[in-house]
Amino acid sequence: MHEVQFPIKVMEPRRVEMLPLGEYIYQVKWDGMRWITYKSTRGILFQTKGQKVFTARFAELDHSFNWLPRESMIDGEVVVLREGSPHFPSLLRRIHSRSHMHLELEVDYIIFDVLFWEGKDWRNKPLRDRLELLEQRVPPSERCHVIETFADGAKLWNGIEQLGLEGLVAKAPTSLYRGGKNSSWLKYKKIQEQSFLVGGVKFKGNSLQAVCLGMMLETELVYVGTVSNGVTHILKSEDALSIRERSSSPFTKGMGPNPRHGETIRWIEPTMLLKTRFLEWTDEGKLRHAQLI
Repeated sequence: MHEVQFPIKVMEPRRVEMLPLGEYIYQVKWDGMRWITYKSTRGILFQTKGQKVFTARFAELDHSFNWLPRESMIDGEVVVLREGSPHFPSLLRRIHSRSHMHLELEVDYIIFDVLFWEGKDWRNKPLRDRLELLEQRVPPSERCHVIETFADGAKLWNGIEQLGLEGLVAKAPTSLYRGGKNSSWLKYKKIQEQSFLVGGVKFKGNSLQAVCLGMMLETELVYVGTVSNGVTHILKSEDALSIRERSSSPFTKGMGPNPRHGETIRWIEPTMLLKTRFLEWTDEGKLRHAQLI
């Protein structure tokens, strides 16, 4: 029996610009939050990709692991489903909501790997063996689901485009579980588009540098990122003429942007919507590789 390491550095796929073809197995890239589950002799622990640890987080999920043996650890993604598809803004609403009644925002857990099982270290076993263990040992459940695996990447991608899903991950069936980004796993994703509210404008001297964007979740404006690419086009927007400044940040307290050295942020009333193109959401609920369009 090995000493189970926790928290742990998760394995991550590298992003590629073309659909990977070859000796891979393919899985849907679920648009959610990375979630490690570890059942120790003292109880259940949860971990994010950033190694933040919880003893409880999602009530409907926290007690769904009676089937998981002690000293076992699994890797997966927490998602909120809408009509069977993951919807990250709904997950953000759930994370930031202060209410405990979320029937429309209940989460599911998509399990795609096993790291330890009954104290045995499975990270040095090939992925195909780890997936076989999950298929054999994870029972059907209302909240926990073993990810489906496909042999035909092109066919899966066609389905992803038709359903409007985020992307796919191609994995070498012989791959071992290694923390950090690894070329044995490759992710291929669609570019996403969505409109966000402007809550602040960042300047360096008199030069416009970026806009600070947010999303209304219930009654709060949640900060989702600062975008500089394409920012000059807002000066030409008629909406810019109606910007009203304010003395304080409109974002949820303690969660807004901070100016860097030599920068200032002018807070504004969040009335202007800007359409944004971005690659993906981070687990922290921020936009990655975003630009205004």
